[in-house]
Amino acid sequence: MPLTELRFNAGVNRENTSLTNKGRWYAADKVRFRWGQPEKIGGWAYYTATQFLGVCRWLFNWITLVGNDYMAVGTNLKFYIEWGQGLYDITPLRTTFAAQANIFSFTASSASVKVTIAGHGASIGDFVTFSGVGGGPYAGITAAQLTGNFQVQSVIDVNNFTFNVSSTATATTANTGGAGTLDTIDVNTGEITTGPEITGAPFPDLINGLAISPKGVLFGINTSFGRATQANLITIETRTGKVTNVGALPNDTDALTFGTATVAKDMTSSIMEWRIPVLIALAIFAAVVIFVAMWSSKASR
Repeated sequence: MPLTELRFNAGVNRENTSLTNKGRWYAADKVRFRWGQPEKIGGWAYYTATQFLGVCRWLFNWITLVGNDYMAVGTNLKFYIEWGQGLYDITPLRTTFAAQANIFSFTASSASVKVTIAGHGASIGDFVTFSGVGGGPYAGITAAQLTGNFQVQSVIDVNNFTFNVSSTATATTANTGGAGTLDTIDVNTGEITTGPEITGAPFPDLINGLAISPKGVLFGINTSFGRATQANLITIETRTGKVTNVGALPNDTDALTFGTATVAKDMTSSIMEWRIPVLIALAIFAAVVIFVAMWSSKASR
C-alpha cells in the first residue's frame, strides 16, 4: 500500500467539531507552530517568587511616564500590583478596628482560632489582617502565627468568626489571657463570693502567687503554663478584674511576698535625726560651764 502524505494547516481551529475540521489541528497542549509545523514549547519558569491567592481573572500591564513597568493582577479573592517581579496586595480594606484585647480563643488539637470582635461585619471568604500581636505563645500558638492576613472560615454570629493558623493548639482556652473570676473566701465560714471577671492578662493559662502590697495593691504572677515557662508580674484591679502587665519576671517564678521596706538614709537625714539630742547636750554643757564660772568667781572673792 503506498504511503499517503498528510498535510495539516498550522494553528488550532476550534470553530468546528473534530470530525468536520478536516486538514486542521483541533486540540493541542503546550504546543506552538514554527514554519507551519507543530513544536512543543520548551518549558516555563516562575515569574514571581510569591504566589497570589485565588484564580486570576484579569491582567493589565502599563508603563508610567518615568519608565516603571507595572502589571495589575485581579483574582476572585485579591487585587495585586506586580512590580519588579514582586506582588503587592492592594485589596481595599472594608473596615478597620481600634486595638482589641483578649479576642482569641483556642481549642485543643485544632488549628481553628475564634475571634471575638463586636460587630465585625465579616463574611465567609473575607480576609482579615491582625497586627501588633504581642506576648504568647497562646495555647501553643505564637504571636507570629497570629500576625498577618487570614481568610475567614466561618461566621458564628455578629460578634464571632474563625480563621485557621498553621499549627494546632495545645489547650482549650477562652479569650486570650488568664481567665476566670476574682473571688473572695470568708476564712471563718468558707463561703465563696464570686468577684469580677479577670480580663487583659498577657498569657492565657495561669495566674498565681497573689499577694497584697503594703499599699493595698493586688499583685500576681501570670505564666505561660506548660511551655517554656515565661512569667510576668501583673496587678489586678479588685473592683473590675482588669489586669495590668507590670513586666517580665524570671522564668518559673511561683510566688511573691512583701517584706519590711529598707530605706537608705543619706547624710542629711542622719544629721537631722541627731540634731535635737546634740542641741540638748550642748545646752547642758553650756549650763555646766556657766555654773563652774560663777562658782569660781565667788570663790575668788
